[in-house]
Amino acid sequence: MKITVQAVTVDTFAHFLSNLSELLEKGLAQFDPAFRPVYTELLPDDLLVLLLAHSSQVLVCLGDLDRALSRCETAVAEARRLSDPHNLAIALGYAWQTRRCVGAEPTSLLRYADELLALAVEHELGQYRDVGLMFRGWSLAALGRPDDGIPLLTRGAAALTPYHCARTPGDSRFLPTPAAWPGSCRRRWRT
Repeated sequence: MKITVQAVTVDTFAHFLSNLSELLEKGLAQFDPAFRPVYTELLPDDLLVLLLAHSSQVLVCLGDLDRALSRCETAVAEARRLSDPHNLAIALGYAWQTRRCVGAEPTSLLRYADELLALAVEHELGQYRDVGLMFRGWSLAALGRPDDGIPLLTRGAAALTPYHCARTPGDSRFLPTPAAWPGSCRRRWRT
């Protein structure tokens, strides 16, 4: 029974991702820069940056790693072109996550984390500062500097808890153990 439920769950999730990918592709194909001012009235974030960033995550889940990396880099480039700190923070955060899931070296991840953190501090983007702290902490820990990284990761996660979790501040049950960090994204999808 357990195997049947797992198979149905995996099949349903794969179907969901496939449908989501199709919707994001359709959104990207239909995106019209002439309507960007209208989109800006409706959404706090740039629609093209969001479509690119979200599709990079879905492509990772579908195993299309090269396209995922291309999409996240295109999102970062578009956000830079717009010169909007908030959209650049979104793109950098998604780029870090996408690159992390495809197995990028922690040194390259640290560059994204540092840029996100500096941008968030400079422009007072509090939530992105906390994400940047987490990403920097993870990167440092993965580089063999857990004494530097784990406090940053914990501080960023604790600050984000009220935004994203129905847990009490300081609850670190959702954090993987330091030994599980490197490569944990890939292991999670394989099991």
